[in-house]
Amino acid sequence: MIKHNLIKKGGIGHALISSTSTPNILIPVKIVVKDVKFDEDNPQYLVKIIKFYDNTYFIKTYFMNGIFKNKLESRSRSLEFDSSFKPTTPDEIVNHMNKDEQKYFIVVDSISCTRYKTDMLQLYNKLQTYLIEIDIDSMKSKCVRPFYTGPYKMSTKIEFFGRLKKMVVDLVSNTDKDWQDYISKF
Repeated sequence: MIKHNLIKKGGIGHALISSTSTPNILIPVKIVVKDVKFDEDNPQYLVKIIKFYDNTYFIKTYFMNGIFKNKLESRSRSLEFDSSFKPTTPDEIVNHMNKDEQKYFIVVDSISCTRYKTDMLQLYNKLQTYLIEIDIDSMKSKCVRPFYTGPYKMSTKIEFFGRLKKMVVDLVSNTDKDWQDYISKF
């Protein structure tokens, strides 16, 4: 049973896309839905990107070099941008993609799409916060391993959290309870 609002063909919406090569990098975009593949649980959209919300450097790094699914019934493949194409703005990338738009269609799960930019921004912030917290937890595990002796070695989790507190002191209030609530996530 589909539990979220669908966007019909030709409708404009917003999406969080990610390549199969870097699935934890979310790229917020404005889209036009070209086709819908209905599924009982999670329909998929074939979309055309009409606006990027990131800067050019980020788009070149994670979108233009990414691997995406560009047809509803096919495997993922890398996007083919000519090596002589050197965009300086996100709009140049969109204009280039519009010249041969079917080549640059992207398949997106409907749960990553919203009708409104504010809803997409809210979804993006929740997912990004989660991914950052996962990375912090992973860093903690790597830095306090007993066999590791490199430059980031920390003796204990207490030392790790002490250094983390110095880094995020302005994000968490100075009370011990708030700090304990913050580090309990990790």
